Amino acid sequence: MTALAPAVEAALQLEGTEEPYHSVVAVLESAWLPVMLVPLGPDLWSRGHAGQLLRHRFGDVHGLDGQTEVHMDFRAGEAQVLGYALARPVKEALLSSAMAAAVEVASLQPAFVWGREFLSRRGGRQADGHGDRPGAWWVWSEQDRTLVALLRDGRVMSLNPGASQVSDLEGAKRCAALESLRLGGLMKDAPVLAAGWPGQPLGDSGAG
Repeated sequence: MTALAPAVEAALQLEGTEEPYHSVVAVLESAWLPVMLVPLGPDLWSRGHAGQLLRHRFGDVHGLDGQTEVHMDFRAGEAQVLGYALARPVKEALLSSAMAAAVEVASLQPAFVWGREFLSRRGGRQADGHGDRPGAWWVWSEQDRTLVALLRDGRVMSLNPGASQVSDLEGAKRCAALESLRLGGLMKDAPVLAAGWPGQPLGDSGAG
């Protein structure tokens, strides 16, 4: 992971901070921490079986080995399982760089999740497809791609982890419209919530 380690080291040595970092939350984009939503069909799945299918699909797409950590977000009865894959070299590069800087990694989070939780804290339940909204499109812009998800009651119902990059709300709305078309027009009028680094909102088409 020669490309990741220098970036981590640079981030841990930011100038202008009043005090040195002692503990950090590491937030990784999907280039380093791939995200996937796997449909399970009409049958009820146990957590163990859903996890096995998720790992298998990650292996098919990303060529993961047995040392890759696969973390999943799944509730009994759901028709899909959301997961993230952390390759061992990525984790080792992150932890070794933090250790060299005498910094503890308190937690490691996917940027896709971190950004959504950031907006949820700022906008309350409305920002996560709760409240009087039947759902919402969540568009998260990364450095080389955009992730587009349909949320209902805070849960990811559909996901495109590799949409084209966007830089503003209009681009995010176009991404959401394309995803709606791909899903047969599902939730075509749902509000669009969009954000990118450093977690600042690109906009909310449902605000007003």
